[in-house]
Amino acid sequence: MKKKLWIPVLAALLLLGAVWALVMSQPRDVLEEDAVWEIYRVEAYENGVKKDITAEVKNLPLLSESLRLTQCSRLRTDFAPVAGNDVRYEISGTCDGQPLHILLSEKAELCVVYEDGGKGGWRIQRAETVLAMVELLCTM
Repeated sequence: MKKKLWIPVLAALLLLGAVWALVMSQPRDVLEEDAVWEIYRVEAYENGVKKDITAEVKNLPLLSESLRLTQCSRLRTDFAPVAGNDVRYEISGTCDGQPLHILLSEKAELCVVYEDGGKGGWRIQRAETVLAMVELLCTM
């Protein structure tokens, strides 16, 4: 009788594992719908040199709202250290009082959202689209 009991238990565990994997593979919004998100610095990198362009961004509220559409993975990944030559933009802000940074690069694997570099970050989905949007809003 005990031998037949492990089959349904194993089947239930496999089903639970499959559901967990399916949920974790789906992207999530970087910012919750009702989260208070405020950008305090936008930095552009040229040839590895960082330049604060916050004052040059003509429509910071539009950039802020546009970034609400960004989605990322649900699982953290290591990304640091990143060479300055690989970075295009770093957007720093607060989300519900907690620091939040968006790092954008032409290399999709380096496009991440993170709170603290030591904890890792979440890879941005459709990173090339997000980079193009930021590029447009920061240069117009």
